[in-house]
Amino acid sequence: MNWLISLFFEMFYSLASYLSVLFLKKERTWNKTDKIPILLVHGYIHNSSVWLYHAKKLNKKGFGPIFTVNLGSIFSSIEEYTNVLSNKIDQILKTTKKKKIILIGHSMGGLVSLNYATHHQKKNHIKAIVTIGSPIKGTKMANLALGDCGKQMRPGSFFLRNLNEAIQEVNDFKIFNIASKTDEIIIPYSSAVIGNAYDVAVLNRIGHNALLYSNRVNKILSNWLLSI
Repeated sequence: MNWLISLFFEMFYSLASYLSVLFLKKERTWNKTDKIPILLVHGYIHNSSVWLYHAKKLNKKGFGPIFTVNLGSIFSSIEEYTNVLSNKIDQILKTTKKKKIILIGHSMGGLVSLNYATHHQKKNHIKAIVTIGSPIKGTKMANLALGDCGKQMRPGSFFLRNLNEAIQEVNDFKIFNIASKTDEIIIPYSSAVIGNAYDVAVLNRIGHNALLYSNRVNKILSNWLLSI
């Protein structure tokens, strides 16, 4: 029954996601506040538009400034996306004159964020990373995905082995994980959770794209951001 409920609503949220990807392509900024900057990192076959719901609600609650980024072609590698993310982070820190930033990544965006934090950051800019439905240990559905990034998200890939080894050594920023037992893309859902996460939320009756439009997820994000 949980799966049926999840899949029913997932159809609508998936449609909303892909319509926004087609028609809303511009990177956005919400700068109502002047606290720790937050950068929202989208996942596979998405762009920055999928963050409109969470960004508006979080900014209204007093978090931010909040930024989004477009990572580029769906056929690129996670390393190439990481370079795009690195440039965006440098730009944000220069603009806001802050020394730290929080990354929130959905799906593949969580992998890009973790890859940056463990392999690319030069001055420990990362305050915390929140992953939402991210295949940190891979997903069987990646066998159907196109592009270099699709191959990298397959369980047991060289990229994921290397990333998970690096994650185990993390001690200079906090990692938070959100997963869903009824995530139809991240299989198994436990792939979205790591052993040394600072905090974990495992949900039910919510699909992969629905995580981007969930009030439950937004409340969890709000509580975690207050603790960072």
